[in-house]
Amino acid sequence: MKSITLLLFCFIASQCMGQLEKERAIMKTLCSPAFDGRGYVRDGMNKAAHFIGEEFQKTGALAAGNNDSYFQKVTYQVNTFPGIIELSSKKRAFEPGVHYLVESYSGSYNGDLKLKSIDIFKLINKDTKELQKLEKLKGNMAILLDLTPYHSRDTVGLFHQISSELAQFRPVVLITNEKFMWSVGRSQKKYPVVLVQDSVFNNVKSIHLNVENKFLSKFETKNVVAKIPGESSDSCFVFTAHFDHLGRMGTEVYFPGANDNASGTTMLISLADYYSKNKPKFDIYFIAFCGEEAGLVGSKEFVDHPTFDIQRIKFLLNLDIMGSGDEGITAVNGTIYKNEFEKLKDLSEAKSLLSVVKPRGKTQNSDHFFFQEKGIKTFFIYTMGKNKAYHDVFDKYETLDMGKFEDLKTLLIDFVNVYP
Repeated sequence: MKSITLLLFCFIASQCMGQLEKERAIMKTLCSPAFDGRGYVRDGMNKAAHFIGEEFQKTGALAAGNNDSYFQKVTYQVNTFPGIIELSSKKRAFEPGVHYLVESYSGSYNGDLKLKSIDIFKLINKDTKELQKLEKLKGNMAILLDLTPYHSRDTVGLFHQISSELAQFRPVVLITNEKFMWSVGRSQKKYPVVLVQDSVFNNVKSIHLNVENKFLSKFETKNVVAKIPGESSDSCFVFTAHFDHLGRMGTEVYFPGANDNASGTTMLISLADYYSKNKPKFDIYFIAFCGEEAGLVGSKEFVDHPTFDIQRIKFLLNLDIMGSGDEGITAVNGTIYKNEFEKLKDLSEAKSLLSVVKPRGKTQNSDHFFFQEKGIKTFFIYTMGKNKAYHDVFDKYETLDMGKFEDLKTLLIDFVNVYP
């Protein structure tokens, strides 16, 4: 009897390991240089969309986009950096993504610049003389702002806002000691704004700056939508995750976006694979959204022009940052849908799946939001743990242990199974 139990345990363990290896392979592919950070340069986002559609097809999930395809077209404007990105002083060349970032709304510039330090508080107070000084600056001059003495988030945020305004007539260099976090730009200023780490920028008086941007007024991409038919089609359950990330900042640097959100995209595909082998009680849809990092544009397009009746949705689970979990998970809207949250927490405790299931209130920071605004019940679930890299070049496939990935998938499946 013991030998039978041991054999059964070994079989289950091997199946789980095989599944995790499949999931790791998908995630590694999504994070690879071939997809260019799933952004706007070299068509990385659309390459990723077609890969995800192929993966859904492999699971047996049906196409649920427009025109009997897996896709729904989405178009929006975005600022990109497909060319050279260089920053150097007389003593050294700085490493993009590590030593400096070009702000996402930056325009192009190529040339040598002297740095002119200014009193930013005079600008805040709209000091007329200080503004006139800036307007009268001659020659190749960049405005230098040192943010390191300031620790208030509001103050630093205000300085960033002012620097974007200054970039309409001069390049701007911001010195910071904060962690870098890049983003997607939806507008374009005339000149670049460069954020530089103070640890590598001591006593620099002049620089060479080369930034090539390209503003795309009509970037075309797509959401990816798939379906597993259930025993009943009267209602449906929906899993969502955004597959896009930040893409490339120049020819040398890309942002892999492993935890954010190759992990959530991989979870979508893995869940589709599970339900293709285990018929659900009701229809289940899987939506991989584009353009989340650009302001939730993919999910907004879907809610405005859905490819199926979204009023049939019993519950929607939006999955973002699925690669950690050693410190548990957070469920956004957990304080709103209290009964559903308690069920989620009880299911986790019953099988000792996650150490913490934490509730949070309403947010607007991911793709659940526009569904929520339509009165659809949603949770936005993200993991907590040691993987802290976020919107930087260090969010790599190699950094994620995925130690709680299978447990989290079990919890999601259990939640769907017991949902009334």
